[in-house]
Amino acid sequence: MLPIEGAFELLFPNTCNACLEVEAPHGEIMCVACQSKSTISELHQFRENEFTRHFWGRVPIYTGAAMYRFSKGGVAQNLISQFKYKGNIHIGTYLGKQYGSILKNQLLYKQVDMVIPVPLHFRKEGKRGFNQSEVFAKALAESMGKPCETKVLLRVRHTATQTKKSRQERLDNLTNAFQIKPGCKIEGKHILLVDDVLTTGATLEACALVLQSQNAVRLSLLTIGIGASV
Repeated sequence: MLPIEGAFELLFPNTCNACLEVEAPHGEIMCVACQSKSTISELHQFRENEFTRHFWGRVPIYTGAAMYRFSKGGVAQNLISQFKYKGNIHIGTYLGKQYGSILKNQLLYKQVDMVIPVPLHFRKEGKRGFNQSEVFAKALAESMGKPCETKVLLRVRHTATQTKKSRQERLDNLTNAFQIKPGCKIEGKHILLVDDVLTTGATLEACALVLQSQNAVRLSLLTIGIGASV
């Protein structure tokens, strides 16, 4: 570490983004203790798993995975909260690069043609300042050596917050909310659709149905986190 970098970290310590208490090692987003509690899931190693089972009978997908399992108050949930609601964008970029470096060596994901993030409506993105799924997806795609297409899937209808809604209420809320940009050709492509977390799966399902309206699209799904109760 250069002297100027050391002085900077003395003045502005790299606080752990999970516990918000202990200093994290240089270049890391979590302290050593939180890193030990945040084991990356093995879901990407199996075509069928607890993630994909969530979509059985709802929408056909090739495979799917989540980087972390999370529970209320746990390390993974704290990270996602800091990223999504506190605007710590570097967390999403870091996680995307880390998981992408793993997926690029997984046979199930080698044939992915493009990565597409779940879009936000421009009003919501303008209010938040960024699309958390896009931040994660771009870093993920870069590490995987795949293109990240952010203009293929569009959110054309602003919807009420999904929080505290049931799965069916969420699906109803998302009716006609997404569409494929006119002129985009995705027939025959293997698309990796990326969101931040899997809870009810309603948003991913709504996006998947729109993408699969194109002929012969192979679709896989990916999120940063999956709830322990999903």
